[in-house]
Amino acid sequence: MIKNNNVSTKKWLLANFFSVAAIIVTVANLWLATKLIPLSLSINELNGRVLANETLTTSIVKNVDHIVGRVDDLYNYLIGK
Repeated sequence: MIKNNNVSTKKWLLANFFSVAAIIVTVANLWLATKLIPLSLSINELNGRVLANETLTTSIVKNVDHIVGRVDDLYNYLIGK
């Protein structure tokens, strides 16, 4: 009787292999997604910080260029006299 049950279980698994495999793959994908979502959020936050730093750096470079231009003007004014 046990032998019959094992044979029928094997036949059922072989007949429904793709369905069982699809369920296993779906569960694995859901588990992987739950593990990767925090990583994705961290990357997005880091990207926002980098963009903010680039904007600040651009602003600082513009201000330094303006100051250098003013110093050059003052130097040329003083040397010219």
